[in-house]
Amino acid sequence: MKTDRFLGLLVARTLVFVILIHGCWMCQAQGPSSWNLVLSNSPVLVTSMAYGNGTFVGCGNGRWAVSHDGTSWSVHASPPFIYGSGIQYGNGQFMAYGMSYQNNAYIIIQSTNGINWTQSFTTSNDLNSAVYGNNTWVFISKKGEIVVASKSLSGLVWTDYNPPFQPINLTYANGLFIMGSDLGDIWTSSDGIGWEYVSSLPESVLYKSDSFPTYYLYSMSQSGILFGNGVYIAASRYNSTPSGGYDSVVFVSSNLVDWVPSFSQTNSYPNGMPFLTGYSGNQFIVYSSSSMNFYTSSNGISWTTNSSLVGITFPVYFTYGQGVLVNSTGTDIYKSDVYFTNSSPPPASLGISTYPGVTINGGAGNVYQIQYSADLNTWQTITNIMLPASPFTWVDMNTTITSKRFYRSVQLQ
Repeated sequence: MKTDRFLGLLVARTLVFVILIHGCWMCQAQGPSSWNLVLSNSPVLVTSMAYGNGTFVGCGNGRWAVSHDGTSWSVHASPPFIYGSGIQYGNGQFMAYGMSYQNNAYIIIQSTNGINWTQSFTTSNDLNSAVYGNNTWVFISKKGEIVVASKSLSGLVWTDYNPPFQPINLTYANGLFIMGSDLGDIWTSSDGIGWEYVSSLPESVLYKSDSFPTYYLYSMSQSGILFGNGVYIAASRYNSTPSGGYDSVVFVSSNLVDWVPSFSQTNSYPNGMPFLTGYSGNQFIVYSSSSMNFYTSSNGISWTTNSSLVGITFPVYFTYGQGVLVNSTGTDIYKSDVYFTNSSPPPASLGISTYPGVTINGGAGNVYQIQYSADLNTWQTITNIMLPASPFTWVDMNTTITSKRFYRSVQLQ
């Protein structure tokens, strides 16, 4: 154990740090585009974004970016801290999932406002998608696990299991959870537990080589399959040669059973990976990695280049039904008045919560033990954290407002 680093006396009335951003940090002059840069060089390296109850919440690198209008953003650091995270909204709750360095496990946490979070579930697998419907949350992992949280009188009842197929993306529409597997199969479920096979993407289109027929649905965010304007669209990238060449197809269906290619490598739509970015403003939005252009369609069949998105790098997430997107680095947030749907933020309420916070100046990536003492003689361990950045503010959410504590951090070997 290395030398203790005493961090000083902290009183419980020290406020949690909050950075309030009006507009953007580094706003750039805008051309005749319907997309405006509202936040540049965000301290939150956004890996996922969700919208609900008049609130946008972006998560990344242990922090939260929150906005009620898509333009003005505040940044919060609230435990438990998760990394490599995703987020979704449903039934008045934001659910986020990622790696917790405090307990070295993948966890699911929940919040009503995107600022204050509580831990709900722990799993050994890295989750990569979540949706809400039918009073049920469904999560899927990169290793094939499905986690289901069903609402009951006593709260959420959690179930996890491995299905007989490899889930790769997930959505919810028309009263059903819809799953795409790595083999291009479409499965549906009403409760997230019992799944029914309904169709496969047409082999006559996908199979370029009988000797190497591997293909799979591609997902971007939780949108491997999108629904809008009465139709579903699904994006697929598949191996066209044994050496690893790729082609791509976007399919459209009105019933999840009969799928028709709306464009492929033989049509005017460019080759490359199509990412289903979202459905907003009565438009499907798709990004092509080969042309680095965005394309829009109202029916999933006729596609046009969206010139208003030219110059914006591939978005990490496009919030469903709302015109806010994040670029590929996770640091720049754009808003479109064309795609934006106005809604009222949650009612204002006055609440004063004060917690002790301690700033650690150390080595990013190193593990530190946080300890406290009431008399500077006897020390107790609160938690271990892996420092995501330096300096880093850790907040003690468990102390009472009348307590007085000394804090110190100890770097572990």
